[in-house]
Amino acid sequence: MGIKLPRHESSVLNRLRTGHGRCADMMLKWRLRGSPACDCGNYGQTINHIIKECQLRKFNQGIEAIHVITMEAVKRIS
Repeated sequence: MGIKLPRHESSVLNRLRTGHGRCADMMLKWRLRGSPACDCGNYGQTINHIIKECQLRKFNQGIEAIHVITMEAVKRIS
């Protein structure tokens, strides 16, 4: 049995897993932002960049922890 999450946290985790979350790259595609750049200075803010590379938001346990829903992953998205 997994962790029962509120709808918001569950939605955010699923967006991270599929790479279709609210990042600058997707916001540009949806015409809600004028640039795909990240606040850390990287040219493109993608979900992959946020999880693995971003100096401001990097998730140290990597995408693997998001796929198994560790408590650390839940704390990061809350």
